[in-house]
Amino acid sequence: MPAHGGYRLRVRHLARLLARAGDVTVAALGDAPESHDEPFDLVGVPHDFSRRRALRRSWRRPYLAALLDSPGLARLAAGGGWDLVVASSPFFVDLALGSGAPVVLDAHNVETDIMATLARTDERRLHRARWRWEAAKMAPVERAAVASSAAVLATSDADAAVFGRWGSARVEVVPNGVDTTAVAHAPPSARHALVYVGQYGYRPNESAARELVTQILPLVQAAVPDTTVELVGRNPTDAVRALAAADVAVPGPVDDVVPCLHQARALVVPLRAGSGTRLKILEAMAAGTP
Repeated sequence: MPAHGGYRLRVRHLARLLARAGDVTVAALGDAPESHDEPFDLVGVPHDFSRRRALRRSWRRPYLAALLDSPGLARLAAGGGWDLVVASSPFFVDLALGSGAPVVLDAHNVETDIMATLARTDERRLHRARWRWEAAKMAPVERAAVASSAAVLATSDADAAVFGRWGSARVEVVPNGVDTTAVAHAPPSARHALVYVGQYGYRPNESAARELVTQILPLVQAAVPDTTVELVGRNPTDAVRALAAADVAVPGPVDDVVPCLHQARALVVPLRAGSGTRLKILEAMAAGTP
């Protein structure tokens, strides 16, 4: 499983731990790699990620719920004879319940809180209205997913408290972590370089990149004129690509983020929306980058 992004890293780490106790199958939307060196089976489920299709189906449910709705995943859950199903998103809980097995929701975030924050902070008026609508649709979906799961795994005490108030019968905090044996440690670089790592199709990451370049970087350069920024990660949007300049690099996705961390004086994470905890910070700490 390609370990790009905090979501995939957490799924991989959890699957590795579960594989110590029994046979584990990870079902992922899209094509699975032909081979992988992991202690679990990896099954790819073909999926149509068309945004146009999702928009047509999202009038009464969250856009992401429509985007990730997968008949193939539902069939796999219903026909697998599983002892336990872990749903890695509230959007997958309904599909998982079709298995007839106990369902554990691994909640990477409180999705409703993220959308509510974007409804307050997005600099574009129409997008603020859109996020208010998405938050209103998301709240009942996420609450139902929490209440119908046999247990919920939260990444932080703050998130766990929210899920407890929503009626979860059992909430356990399972913090994010990083495999320190797989991350080379090095002293911080002497270069005056800042790095941000994110999947820029995710709106909070796009907003963070824009704030870093347009608001934070000028303040830093007032004191350290030769400071540069590198925006590393998948799916850079047009808005992120437009930030590229002599002192701002937008290389896009990389096979391994650790060399980028080693070349930077510091990782910067100016996120204003989100819950859970940031795996990118743990990776930077393991790599020796402040």
